[in-house]
Amino acid sequence: MDNFLLDHKSGRVIGIDFGISFGAGASILPVPELIPFRFTRQMQTVLQPYDSSILLVQDMTAVFGALREKKQVVESVMNVFLHEPLLDWQQSTTTHQRELFVDASDDATQKEDTQKQSLEENSLELTPSRSRKRPRRETEVKQTPSNASSLADAPAIAWLPDVKVTIARRKLDGYSPRILLKEELAQNPHLGKLMPRFHALIDSAVQSEVGIGSLSSLDQAQELVELATSPDLLGRTYHGWMPWL
Repeated sequence: MDNFLLDHKSGRVIGIDFGISFGAGASILPVPELIPFRFTRQMQTVLQPYDSSILLVQDMTAVFGALREKKQVVESVMNVFLHEPLLDWQQSTTTHQRELFVDASDDATQKEDTQKQSLEENSLELTPSRSRKRPRRETEVKQTPSNASSLADAPAIAWLPDVKVTIARRKLDGYSPRILLKEELAQNPHLGKLMPRFHALIDSAVQSEVGIGSLSSLDQAQELVELATSPDLLGRTYHGWMPWL
């Protein structure tokens, strides 16, 4: 596998894929990663006859408790990314802003074309046939698109490091993994109109109803396991991730 190693002596799984961090799998990739970590049926079978879900939840609960206890230390480390952001984050912010500008320009042009057509139709109705072309030419001059106005209308986006670190802090505070996954997907420029469908998949994957924020370490771990083992989410995972292993 490309994202973890297996110790043949102890059976320990060692993660090595740290390039996709801070929710990048959900917020950047064209086929977003909805799975928080690899916990497929094949991996669960290896641990039989033990109930792997119970064992994993116990360990995750202990880790979350330790992270919350030393929350200030973890936040101090994450604050480095606010002042020295990753190059990928800076490039993603620029790319996203450019896409928003193009969309805003297209919307503005379409709106102006509609207004132009309406004015032309009114001019043709109210003007004698021998002088129809002149008002039309005046209308075209008045409705010349302006790149400056399109740029002013383009929506601004938040500085990406702020968004990434804020979501990471919410994870420390015990916010619902389901809600935070949706927030990460909201940054993905590839989804567009498919976003509601992804939200529906995530909601159907989590059966427990424990609230949105301030979850206990146990509830947070259980919800993550539900996301990791959902057949609907695994079935929609990028084939290169090899969800059948």
